[in-house]
Amino acid sequence: MAARGGDVRQYLIAGREFDPVGGSSPTIILAGYTNENLPTGNGKLHTVARRKLGGFDGGSISLDASRKDQEFIQNLISGQEAFTVSVTLASGITYSGSGKIEGESNFNSNDGQLEFAFRSENFEQI
Repeated sequence: MAARGGDVRQYLIAGREFDPVGGSSPTIILAGYTNENLPTGNGKLHTVARRKLGGFDGGSISLDASRKDQEFIQNLISGQEAFTVSVTLASGITYSGSGKIEGESNFNSNDGQLEFAFRSENFEQI
């Protein structure tokens, strides 16, 4: 039986492999719709469906200054083109999509790590 939880095995960002931080637990988000349900004036249900992007929150990787990892990530953030990111979980299942990193590429020099979020139009299990 495959593991259902555990440490991330691999992050692949725009073709470059990054070591995942032990114990990191990204929250996987599948693309699709989210619903907002509101009552109408006469008490019936009014549902507003809005598109949502897929991706993940809470990604955490170890950066190597000798490879200029932070500069690599910042160049991806600064660029206008989408790029592929995949994350392989402890179970061996991989999720992947083409999109962009959200937020900043702030490197924590104390622990050598970068936390990030990623969004894609179609982040899915491959």
